[in-house]
Amino acid sequence: MGFGVDTLGVPNHEIFTLWRSYLLSRPDSIRPTVSWSRSEQERWPQFDLLSGYVYQGFSHFTVVHLAPAVGLDSTYLIRTLVSGVSDSVHDVRPLALYRVYAIREDGRWVLANALPRLTRGWHHETIGRVTFVFPSGRSFSRSLAVRTSAFVDSLAQAFQIPPPPTVDYSSPTT
Repeated sequence: MGFGVDTLGVPNHEIFTLWRSYLLSRPDSIRPTVSWSRSEQERWPQFDLLSGYVYQGFSHFTVVHLAPAVGLDSTYLIRTLVSGVSDSVHDVRPLALYRVYAIREDGRWVLANALPRLTRGWHHETIGRVTFVFPSGRSFSRSLAVRTSAFVDSLAQAFQIPPPPTVDYSSPTT
């Protein structure tokens, strides 16, 4: 726990307990969990979008911020520092400072990804099965989008598998 993070207040204590429990559950897998948003688990097979990056042998998680998310109703922001600590000199080796959210779903707190919340104000264009998500000021090439959508369908056909019902593509901001 970082300095100045309130875990005693309501609902902070409940949210912190949820987050701690999730981290202790070895979240490096894609097993369904009651800790995470059901709708996000249905949307993404690997629902914790950062799990493949931040839980790779690093075992120190420090919550540095837990507070209501600005502009999002019934939503709390949790910022966590993931690091390793060298036992010989106690140097902190940070891997990531990342965010997840706690949201209300079916009357209880669950964890949720930052990506859909951070991109909620971006443009969304759906071509076929693919929804392209991109920030204002970023150009959108409809012809490339059509070809990309056709490519998704051609891959499914080439491998003789059903095409995915939807694909979300978020454009980088740089």
